[in-house]
Amino acid sequence: MEEMIVWHGSERALDRFDRSAGPDGAVHLGTRAQAAMRNSAYLHEVSVSIDRIRRSRDRGGDWAGR
Repeated sequence: MEEMIVWHGSERALDRFDRSAGPDGAVHLGTRAQAAMRNSAYLHEVSVSIDRIRRSRDRGGDWAGR
């Protein structure tokens, strides 16, 4: 299992992530620059452990269906 550091931008400080809180049922993680583009009010450094990762291009569509 690989551990990596990713970032999340939000409008408020977060203690934990709740997938159901977002409008599309997902937590958006990426580079620091990507997180800042989404919302730079609060940038959260997140350590995740993964064994499979799926990358999807942002085509401006419905993420809940992916």
